Amino acid sequence: MEVREICLAHVKEISQLFNEIFSREPWNDEWNEEDLSIYMHDLVGNRLSLSIGLYDGDQLIGIALGRIKHWYNGREFWIDEFGIMTNEQSKGLGTQFMDLVVDYTKKRGIDRIMLITEREFPAYYFYQKNGFKEQSSQVVFMKQY
Repeated sequence: MEVREICLAHVKEISQLFNEIFSREPWNDEWNEEDLSIYMHDLVGNRLSLSIGLYDGDQLIGIALGRIKHWYNGREFWIDEFGIMTNEQSKGLGTQFMDLVVDYTKKRGIDRIMLITEREFPAYYFYQKNGFKEQSSQVVFMKQY
């Protein structure tokens, strides 16, 4: 297993893996091809994007897609999407991949990883198990219209 930085040149394989992961329980996302393409280009193609893939040989089996945020007290990697190929889940690869992402970002001068997840999803416990702390002083707001 190895991590590699991935970019727009890999958007097709990123999209396929993303759809394979997030179209199943517990997310059940239903992406059409056009919207998925736009979303992937938004994640992978902007100036501050940082997209990291976990590879088993030549096969992409994990993704950490996000962006770098420059802040007054350091640099943060904001993960928007993190996942492991469905048939590779529950084998410890998510934890191994997260450890590799931490090492990779530390080497790039990034001080911390930030992310948002839903409390009711298994990912919440995965992140806790991997040393992430809930920020009780912060809250996510949304206004839907």
